[in-house]
Parts: sequence; structure tokens; C-alpha cells
Amino acid sequence: VTGKTWLATLVICVGNMLIVYYSNRDSKEYTAGELFKAYSQDYKWYCLAVLILLFVIQKTYNCFKSMADVKLKTSGFVPNHYKTVMAVCYSLFSAILGTQ
Repeated sequence: VTGKTWLATLVICVGNMLIVYYSNRDSKEYTAGELFKAYSQDYKWYCLAVLILLFVIQKTYNCFKSMADVKLKTSGFVPNHYKTVMAVCYSLFSAILGTQ
């Protein structure tokens, strides 16, 4: 770790402390209905589509995982395309969920 890294870390920490110290302490409390109304209809459809996509990806992963387990028990190896589909499903799920 170099001196520049320590300095940059110190500047970031001091900046965060200043932001917290001088930030607004007042906060309005919202009901669940008010929060739901704050989002547009398009965003609600987007969230629904993301949830459906995550469900489909998870089910696809589980299907290929169970098929891979059966192949492993019966033939002693798992075909590469099973591993590829499972890796793609894992990365897609992680990327979609991680960016929300």
C-alpha cells in the first residue's frame, strides 16, 4: 500500500464525515402506499419483468443442475454444455440482481 493510497483513503473518509456532519437531519416518514405511488407505472412493469426474468433464470439453472447431477451419477461426467449453461445462468442472475 502506497502513501497515495493512504492519502486517498483519508480524503474519502474525511469527505464522508463532512457529508454526514453537515447533512440534513430531518426526515419525512412515508407510508407504503406513498412510496408505491412515487414510482412510475413503467418502473413497476420493469421491476415485474426483472422478477420474472430472475425466476426463469433460477429455474433454468436448477433444471440443468439436476440434469448434471443425474449425468454425473449415471455416466461419471457432466457434459460441458451443462456447465456452460449453469455458468451463464449464474452470471446473469448475479449481474441482474447485483445492479438493482
